[in-house]
Amino acid sequence: MEEFSDKMQLMNAEGYRGIFEAAGHKLSETGGVMLWKLNAAFPSVIWQIYDWYLQPNAGYYFMKNACEPVHIQFNYNDSSVAIINRTYHSVEGLKATAMGYDLHGELLFNEIATADLDAESARKVIPAGELLSGRKGIVFLILQLDDHQGNRISENVYWLKDDDDFTPLKLMEPARLEVQISASSAMGTDRSWDLRISNPASRVAFFIRPQLMVDDEEMQPSFWSSGYFSLPPKGSMECKVRVPSYLLEGKDPVIRISGWNVEGMRLDLP
Repeated sequence: MEEFSDKMQLMNAEGYRGIFEAAGHKLSETGGVMLWKLNAAFPSVIWQIYDWYLQPNAGYYFMKNACEPVHIQFNYNDSSVAIINRTYHSVEGLKATAMGYDLHGELLFNEIATADLDAESARKVIPAGELLSGRKGIVFLILQLDDHQGNRISENVYWLKDDDDFTPLKLMEPARLEVQISASSAMGTDRSWDLRISNPASRVAFFIRPQLMVDDEEMQPSFWSSGYFSLPPKGSMECKVRVPSYLLEGKDPVIRISGWNVEGMRLDLP
């Protein structure tokens, strides 16, 4: 049942990301996007950004990422990597990186480009078609965007295959992550923790799901800054979880980390 749900979350993620990235690609030609369906009318695993229990899922996180102010994305129509600037001011000195990894973690290509963008604009920066051409296996396309000071402002991961047969995803070798609690704080009526999740493995850690758990049940509501993300070899992600303090009374929550090919682990909280 868990494997089936993971596959549906992959579909959910791609669907909602595609809606908003397609609009971003035509930023100067579209007036916006309106969603008529946000949640499931009955327990379901697709076509929703939060589930029957009001918990955000993969659709929410991929939609959130696609709508960030300055965003890097892959355009399926022409296999280009583009940067979308939704802000009302220009941005200069951006550095875009497109890395390709195979199923076993071998680096297939690493392309870098720089760009300046006008306010409310979209620009293609890397023609990825040639980089992907002729590759028969699954390619993880990992995109990163840094500002002029070297700060990471956008990340994105795609799984691509020439014939759209993604059965080999089942054959991914496991990756074991490292998790550190970098901060813990209480503010107002909430308690929060900052985490750094790292992938020391030599392969991509795919579709990582962090959860706040109590007695093998996910604490609801718990609000994560990121979820269902992927990490390249030696990559890391900073994320934050926040929960109403009253829910923690008399309880000892733990962090659970799982993923498509991630060895499950639990971490006690300070």
